[in-house]
Amino acid sequence: MATYTYDTRLFHDLNLFGETAEDIFKVLHEVFNVELNDFIFDEYFPMEISEDVACIDNLEMLLFFKFDIFLKNIFKKLAGKVDEIYDKYEPITLHMVEESIRKGRWVNFIG
Repeated sequence: MATYTYDTRLFHDLNLFGETAEDIFKVLHEVFNVELNDFIFDEYFPMEISEDVACIDNLEMLLFFKFDIFLKNIFKKLAGKVDEIYDKYEPITLHMVEESIRKGRWVNFIG
C-alpha cells in the first residue's frame, strides 16, 4: 500500500502529468474555488504527448521487463535523462495543494 505525505509530489512521485494534472487543477478551481492566476502549468508538468513523457515511459518499460547486460547501458543512459527531465519541473506537493485549497489561491511555496 502506498503512503502519501505532505511531501509527496504530483509529477515526481505520483507520475501525474498532462491531461490528468490539468483535470486536478480544474477541480481545484471549479470545486474548491482556488484562484489560479499565478499558476503556470508548464513550470510544473510536461504535456501528455512530449519527448519528456516518452523518455520516462521508455525507462518504465525497461524496469517492467527483466533486462539483460546489453539493456543495462541503455537503462543507465535513460535513467540519467529522466533525472534531468524531473529537474526541469518544479515540484508540487500535496501540502501545496492543501494549502491552496485552504487559502483559496495558488500557493507555490510552503515555507
